[in-house]
Amino acid sequence: MYYEFKFFIYTYLIHARKKQKSVYRDIVSNRDFIRAFNVIDAMYGALIDRVAGIEKDVERHLSARGLYMWKNGPYTYIGRTPGSGTGRSNFRDRKSVV
Repeated sequence: MYYEFKFFIYTYLIHARKKQKSVYRDIVSNRDFIRAFNVIDAMYGALIDRVAGIEKDVERHLSARGLYMWKNGPYTYIGRTPGSGTGRSNFRDRKSVV
């Protein structure tokens, strides 16, 4: 969902710059908007880093119990041997669609 949000903001800014110059100037000169957008962007980046760390912890936890975790496209699988087990969509490829 975040990539859709960011894509929408960027697309609207491009549109406003071409078609509504005063709206574009108002947006890019709005310090509160710029600050909020940058905070959201930084916090999302930090969240992605945190998720990557948690995934490593989960992999270690599973490995200690004789289980494997691997990813294939939009799916994460957990099973007793690589290539077996059940999987679920993890939406890892959503950003590539946008």
